[in-house]
Amino acid sequence: MFDTHQKAIGEFARANPANMAKVYTFVIATIQQSIETVPDMTADMVSLGSASPYAWGFKADAMDFIRDNADMVFHASMAINANHANPQDAEHELLKFFADLPGLGLAKGGFMVQLCYGLSGCLDSHNLARFNINPNEFRASRFKKAKSNALKSDIVRAYHIACRNAGGTRELWNSWCNYVADLRSDITGLQVSALHCRALGLPE
Repeated sequence: MFDTHQKAIGEFARANPANMAKVYTFVIATIQQSIETVPDMTADMVSLGSASPYAWGFKADAMDFIRDNADMVFHASMAINANHANPQDAEHELLKFFADLPGLGLAKGGFMVQLCYGLSGCLDSHNLARFNINPNEFRASRFKKAKSNALKSDIVRAYHIACRNAGGTRELWNSWCNYVADLRSDITGLQVSALHCRALGLPE
């Protein structure tokens, strides 16, 4: 699942700013939504931006941000990745970058890093419960309100320790897809994983 679908998404995201902006939109669409509903929501949000009925509240602000800053997000994150030969260093700096952007935070920032660069991971509500992680530890507001770069780094470091303790980026992706499928009776883990590609218009 991860080896096939993340690879395709990562190559897509790293091709140009518009593609990465579409991945950003997909990530915003996933917040507080079932994965099955996200492909249609993503398409609507890509088309209408903050005018989409699915871009409620802070999601509208995130859509306006990525519309105006797609080039910056793409080139900044690509430079961070290129400038760190050690994957753990790249992972750390990429999450610090994405987690501070509108609409994201640690979990969805980690999801962006996972999708685009095959690093980090998404400690969403499912994963916090599965791995018995205190949800307050990685709240978006805790990271964004941190008053120093050192504290932000400490929070990101703890986040990635939790990701590695949960199996790392590949296992987090695969086990999450299987977990979500097990909550339903009409879909497999592989199909859940493929929905990530479907939402971006990529082959499944």
